Amino acid sequence: MSLDLSSVRAKLARAEEHISALDKEAAAWLESRPYEFETEAHRDYTEFRLRLRVLERDCTRIGLAFGDCINNLRCALDHLMYAIAAQKVDAAGLRALSAMESFNFPIVEAAQQFARARKKLAVLGQPVLDAIESVQQYPCRNSEEASLMLTLRNLNNNDKHRRFHLGFGGIGPTMRIGYLGHPPDAFPVAVAHFGDARDGAEVITVTTSRPSPNIKFEIQLMVNVAIDYTIAGQPFRTSATGFARAAREHVKGVIDVVSDAAK
Repeated sequence: MSLDLSSVRAKLARAEEHISALDKEAAAWLESRPYEFETEAHRDYTEFRLRLRVLERDCTRIGLAFGDCINNLRCALDHLMYAIAAQKVDAAGLRALSAMESFNFPIVEAAQQFARARKKLAVLGQPVLDAIESVQQYPCRNSEEASLMLTLRNLNNNDKHRRFHLGFGGIGPTMRIGYLGHPPDAFPVAVAHFGDARDGAEVITVTTSRPSPNIKFEIQLMVNVAIDYTIAGQPFRTSATGFARAAREHVKGVIDVVSDAAK
């Protein structure tokens, strides 16, 4: 009996649809300009602090699209387990496996935990179990960066629709600043900051070489929608859309590795 991955592919396709929805929702929200800037001038007009005022914090629709994407990626892995089991047991055995709460794709933090999973999933066979363990990302194996697999598991299990934050970056691809009305020899210099996009956050500090009471600023700032999570007790933050894309590609790779072992 050949390996039937139709439901796995359907879950991946659905995740793709949610990624597209996530892109559109995030873009529409940011294009609505949900923030503005306030300028705080030093009394001698040689230093200016540009602070953020957030007008709209509601990211509900972005959160829903993100959560649905994560759920479908996680389910694609679980459907892979069922598809492999369907090759190896009869109908009665498959029904019994489906009733098991623990019959899902294991994503664990230590080799000892996977050893316990091996016993529960022995029906899949040694080559498949070895392949599944090979794609685990134990913290000790991946200490310099957050594990995509563990993050996918944690986000799917824990409050995936509500843990969003707004953040901003420095001058570069995410920020542009222009100046108007300053003396030609004032030579403004901008220092950009990073952080949470909250009311009163200092985004840019501008200094001038001489008083510039009439200076005006033209700012283009990309506020990003970020997701917070924790791996092995360490906090991480990443772009919601960036994580969804990275997780999609990683899950595809995991499915290829494990399904090849089942053939």
